[in-house]
Amino acid sequence: MIGERPATPAWFVAASHLYPGARLRPESVALTTGEILIFAANNLTAGVLSVDANGFRLQVEEYTTPTGAQIPQKIWRLRIDEGQLVVLARI
Repeated sequence: MIGERPATPAWFVAASHLYPGARLRPESVALTTGEILIFAANNLTAGVLSVDANGFRLQVEEYTTPTGAQIPQKIWRLRIDEGQLVVLARI
């Protein structure tokens, strides 16, 4: 979904999708649930950030990239590094 940048907690990803090593830079307030991800080209999608026994977990809802690629819902393991979230692996 393309649209205005939200006022709710959000994370910017300088790519069209997530992958191991991708960095998520905070766009607004701190870590909460009900996150919005902003990909390059202002492509937006919803996600849920949570913490479990293994660390941070991000469930990203299905979305379409600016080039039309359909990205299915995925769950990722993350860690914090210098105020950003870094994708470790898909789970």
